[in-house]
Amino acid sequence: MSRISSAVLEGWKTVEERLANPLVRRLLRSRAHRIASHALAVLAYEGRVSGRGYEIPVAYARRDRTVVVLTPREATTWWKNFREPSECTLHVRGHRRSAVGEVVTDPAEGRALGAIYARQRPVLSRLLGVDPAPNPFESRVTQDFAIVRFSLERR
Repeated sequence: MSRISSAVLEGWKTVEERLANPLVRRLLRSRAHRIASHALAVLAYEGRVSGRGYEIPVAYARRDRTVVVLTPREATTWWKNFREPSECTLHVRGHRRSAVGEVVTDPAEGRALGAIYARQRPVLSRLLGVDPAPNPFESRVTQDFAIVRFSLERR
C-alpha cells in the first residue's frame, strides 16, 4: 500500500470513528431510529483484553433471534472479541437486547449466514464482493470476512 493510500485510509478511519460512528449511534438510539435501524444496530461489548467498553454501529441481517454481522477481517479488529462466545448488547430497531456473540468458524454455516446477509443487504454485499449464492467453490465470504452470529436472548 502506498503512503498516499495509507494516509487516505487512516484519514477515513478517523472520520468514521470521531464523526460518523457517534452520529449513527445517536440516531439509532433516538426516536428517529427508523431511518436506519432496519439495516444498522449498535453493538456494545467489553474488550476481552482491555476490559474497556466499546459501542460501534454495525450493518446486520436478522433471522428470527439470530443477528448476523459481516466485517472485513483485515480492516477491523472488534470481531476478535467474539472468538469465544461473549455476552454483549445490541440496540436493534429501537430496542436494547442482550445477546451472545460468536465468530462462526464452520465454513458451511458461514456460507449460509453470508447468503442470508447478502439477500437482506444486497447493495452492501455487492460493495463488499459477497455472493448471495452459498456456493462453496465461489464464495470468499468465509475467508475474507469475519462472520459474527449474535443470538438474542428471549425477552
